[in-house]
Amino acid sequence: MLTGRIGGMACAALLLCAAVHSVAAGAQGKDKPKPPAELIATVKMTTLSTQDRTEAVKTLSALSSAQEVRDHKVVESLLDVAQNKKDDIFVRMAAIEALGTLQFNLFQTDDFAKNRYLEPLSTMLKGKDEDELIRQSVALTFQRTLKNTGLKDREVFETLSKIAEDKAEPLLVRIACVDFVGAFGHEKGITVLATILSQIDLDKAVREAVVRSFAQLLASVDNLKEVNFAVVNKVKEMVVGKDFPNEIRADGLRVLARLKANKIKGVDDSVIEVIKKVLKTETDANLVVASVDALGIIGDDGALDDLTKAYTDFFDKSKVDRAADVRIRVAIMKVLGNLLSAQNQAQAPNSAALKKCVDLLVKPLDLVTKPTEADEVTAAAIFSLRYLYPKKKEFQNFHKEVIDKLILILKPTANNTNRNFDEGVTETLKAITRQPYGKDPAQWDRWYDETYGIKVKQ
Repeated sequence: MLTGRIGGMACAALLLCAAVHSVAAGAQGKDKPKPPAELIATVKMTTLSTQDRTEAVKTLSALSSAQEVRDHKVVESLLDVAQNKKDDIFVRMAAIEALGTLQFNLFQTDDFAKNRYLEPLSTMLKGKDEDELIRQSVALTFQRTLKNTGLKDREVFETLSKIAEDKAEPLLVRIACVDFVGAFGHEKGITVLATILSQIDLDKAVREAVVRSFAQLLASVDNLKEVNFAVVNKVKEMVVGKDFPNEIRADGLRVLARLKANKIKGVDDSVIEVIKKVLKTETDANLVVASVDALGIIGDDGALDDLTKAYTDFFDKSKVDRAADVRIRVAIMKVLGNLLSAQNQAQAPNSAALKKCVDLLVKPLDLVTKPTEADEVTAAAIFSLRYLYPKKKEFQNFHKEVIDKLILILKPTANNTNRNFDEGVTETLKAITRQPYGKDPAQWDRWYDETYGIKVKQ
């Protein structure tokens, strides 16, 4: 009897193990990636749930073998789905996005995918009977994959430009096309964006998109020669007005600065006055930082008094670490480095401008006086001071004062225990003096005494 019971239990155990093994094998099989042919079949089977089909599309878009995509005609299959107006709209949108992903990830060298979808997707984009979500998806895929060096790509650019200019187009489609114009990076985009910006009763969201595109386009176009004066005025009005989000106004400030810095015809000194006005009157950190950055882009040493005042205005002794104020003061320190660098390029450096830069840059270096400046601001000031490196008389006039203050930072004392700046200080000292003394304050002391005939201030 006992033997029978044991035998029965052993048999049951074997059956249980077999069942567990079967479940495990099934689970393992379930996790195994499906082959492209099976995924394509899933995508095309309209009786399946749209969620399953969409997931299959995403899996196809993640294929990592270009040859596998070619062999299984993945691009052609996705394109069939994308063009089928009777199919589910969200599956079609996923297919359009997947085409762009495959092109971007696998075919940038030979444009295998793009050469197949460029014309049919362009037709879909132009089709007024297509849902605006489909047309928007096409524009977004083009934004990601078209290049301004391709002849056929430029032809499609003309199509998207016309849609961007057309006030009768759906908002989603129009904004996607405006964004495309900025991302495409062709100088013709300036005229397109200018045309849109000059339209009467322009939708606010479209106008914001135009400014974003302007900022992106101007950062990538190197051969721009002229901008319509009316366009510049529109951007200036937007920057000083209150009708747009501060982030958009900030983009507008940088657009104006790049136009001025590139000496574009149609852009005069009134641009600088607009930027200074924002610096003087606004309190929002995004706008103030953008105006500071803009003055740095232009390289206007005439703005140093305004920058000095802004530093004072946004330095609250009771709240030195207030994040928004710190952002502004860091931006000011960085721009001062740009201005020093610009003076280095000048045939006759402006000694008065150099003095104003140095006077402001050394303010954050005193680690003993209370309240001590925020570490981020001090670090930015130390970095910018390395641009005093030129062996020119106008720059050397300030070396002694700055080197003295930097060496003091390296000296550990009861009142100066902050070692966060040692590396930055040694890099700046090396740039200015061309000496190799690293973080050793004693060697710097001796060098300073031998060079200037006076000891470092204690």
